[in-house]
Amino acid sequence: MPPDSRTPSTEAADAGLPIRLVPIPFPCREVGLPPECENLDIVPSRDLIRKFYSAMDKLQQPLEHYLQQQKPPPSCIISDKCLSWTSGTARKFGDTEACFPWDLPGAFVTLPDLDDIRNQMREAESTAYGVVVNTFNELEHGCVEEYEKAIKKKVWSIGPVSLSNKHNLDKFERGNKASIDEKQCLGWLDSMKPGSVVYACLGSQCRLVPAQLIELGLGLEASKQPFIWVIKTGERFSELEDWLVEERFEDRIKGRGLVIKVEGVCSGLGVEVPVRWGDEERVGVLVKKCEVEKAVETLMDGGEEGEMRKKRARELSTSARRAMEDGGSSHVNMSILIQDITKLQSTQENS
Repeated sequence: MPPDSRTPSTEAADAGLPIRLVPIPFPCREVGLPPECENLDIVPSRDLIRKFYSAMDKLQQPLEHYLQQQKPPPSCIISDKCLSWTSGTARKFGDTEACFPWDLPGAFVTLPDLDDIRNQMREAESTAYGVVVNTFNELEHGCVEEYEKAIKKKVWSIGPVSLSNKHNLDKFERGNKASIDEKQCLGWLDSMKPGSVVYACLGSQCRLVPAQLIELGLGLEASKQPFIWVIKTGERFSELEDWLVEERFEDRIKGRGLVIKVEGVCSGLGVEVPVRWGDEERVGVLVKKCEVEKAVETLMDGGEEGEMRKKRARELSTSARRAMEDGGSSHVNMSILIQDITKLQSTQENS
């Protein structure tokens, strides 16, 4: 490992935190997945989704084997709801369980051959002690409280957890490797006027057809605004990569636009377009180049609507940072989560 590499385990050690990461091999080959296909956002075909969930199910036995050796046993399991079997593991060890309610893109729930997986997720949520959410109260305007009433469970909003990365390098290295390094990206940004750059990124679960992504790129180019466009690469996006080369797109936008290619997870605020996992092949292009161009111009032309949106984004950015600081809403909620689990464990031991 290079001397300047930083991982969650080394970060924890540097901070003096008693955190240990225990790797469990992901059984890709055993279920028929491509090698290193260990994340849902890199599954090359929806036909392989069931195999991916089968691989996750096979993590149960090695995790339980590890937990059986721990004295004392864990008091809480915090689990993604996709690992629905952890509810059974928690009961087996007499633990409580909280789950992250990460939602898959909408059309996932319309695939009839995956109904059983969806039902398992719902069952796991119904038996969980509570829900941990990667958001902050100030963003939700009472939705967290209403959600808590609706599911009749505790809900702790403890985000945005990405802000726990304090160093620029840590933030830049989140997710998979990008096509440019931190210095190149920041150098390019420093050459632009403050507040002049549009950032377009559709996230790790982007399943838009190449034609739609091309329209997005053309719209950004036509807007005449400086922009950063983050795109995913790999086998599923080869058509988009070929278009970039054949149309010399990066040469055309040189000095005014920057294309960052990544293989996996990325996130951000940008021009939003509808994302429907599984529907794109039937629907095709939903947002045309001219609509993207108009949206960018509305945001960046100095008009009242655009200025109001940018002001609101700055306010939310400030609120997010305050939420994670000592005494902020998410910081307090994290303390409450720990107190709730500790109190529940004490009650169970005394009963």
